Amino acid sequence: DPKARTWLLRAGHRAQQLYANAEAVDYFSAAIERSAEDPAARADAQEALGDVAGVLGRYDEALDRYAAAATAVGAGSAVPRARLQRKTAVVHQRRGRIDEALALIAAALVDLPAGASAERGRVLLAAADMSFRAGRHDDALRQLADARQEAERAGDDAGLAEALKQLGTVHGYRGDLAEALRYQVESLAAYERVGDLLGKANVQNNIGRTERRRSRHDAALDAYRDALAIRERIGDQLGRVHSHGNIAEIHFLRGELEDAQREYEMVRELSASIGYAFGISAAQVGLGATKVARGEVTEAIADLEMAIAEFERAGQRTYTVEALRDLADAYIAAAIEVAERAVRVAREMSLGALVAIALQALGKARLAHGELVDAASALEESRQLLGTTGDRHELGRTLGLLAQAYAALPATDARAASAAELKGEARAILSELGAILDLRRLETEPI
Repeated sequence: DPKARTWLLRAGHRAQQLYANAEAVDYFSAAIERSAEDPAARADAQEALGDVAGVLGRYDEALDRYAAAATAVGAGSAVPRARLQRKTAVVHQRRGRIDEALALIAAALVDLPAGASAERGRVLLAAADMSFRAGRHDDALRQLADARQEAERAGDDAGLAEALKQLGTVHGYRGDLAEALRYQVESLAAYERVGDLLGKANVQNNIGRTERRRSRHDAALDAYRDALAIRERIGDQLGRVHSHGNIAEIHFLRGELEDAQREYEMVRELSASIGYAFGISAAQVGLGATKVARGEVTEAIADLEMAIAEFERAGQRTYTVEALRDLADAYIAAAIEVAERAVRVAREMSLGALVAIALQALGKARLAHGELVDAASALEESRQLLGTTGDRHELGRTLGLLAQAYAALPATDARAASAAELKGEARAILSELGAILDLRRLETEPI
């Protein structure tokens, strides 16, 4: 048994490094069967099985394996115990249980002895990722600087590669794309040196995101597809979620809405299959934005509100902002849809006064959506109709909105020069009528 344990564990770790997941499971399971009297070997095999389960997206099994490993380790081994706390915390984070994850990370940092640089660096990396996702970017950068220092002190090349990757991610979200790409290229080279395929896939994915933000869509798509090919080869279910999501985003940006919706539905399906809460919410955001573009506004709002509620529950503040932006677009699209309906109904009744105020609402909605020419057209017709009705209050409102639309037009458009004059006319009417709320809204809009 002692010799069998030694070689089964070595074979299992070798298979694990090659992402031969089925073989790794067989070797580690056999090692456990022969380790009744060897708690250290049992702990090693159970932890490794937890790692494999995590890659395959079987998170409940991963948690069970880490718990079994912790029982075998016992209370006397601080570093292995902290390592298991860290890995358990990462699984909880993926399941959306952020409070449990943060508590485990805090406990691991307290329990680690001073000289455990390698594991301390890994725990700090996990903490930095949680800080980043919660929108605490300065905290994340401080934790990453400490993690990098610990990795360099311990000679932990894989930990250093991960620190560089995360630094690229944070700088990318802060808008420093050149710095982000520099860190990501360094990280990719580091992962290639240590032969970590999963790490390479993750960095390729991040490089794709940076290239997308630089509007280099072909380069981004190439990087995403390279990452997806690795992830499919090694059975990385979580990575497949992220790759399909990013490919969907490129299709969306190009207006390829059917392709985008298909990829987002794949993200939702894969995420649900592994219980990845963030992935499900991210898919709902993508589907919501796609449905807005397709004119399916009611469904879009439902998708986005569901995603935002889950992001807020899980403390994912960084991603909540983007979802709220998409929800705002959905509400504006809904406002346009409602205003167009109002115009149709008013025209059917041939009531000029009602057509005028419906056009005013349509112009306001289109203005909010950035459709300046269409907004100006609706508001110009509204002004013309209101000039015949004697309703000066509504005329003042329409003139104020038309001033905004004209002011936003290109300088080459002759109407832009009359924006200030229109605003002055609106102000005069609304002041005469004592329309305080409308005046307040008018003055908050710069011309």
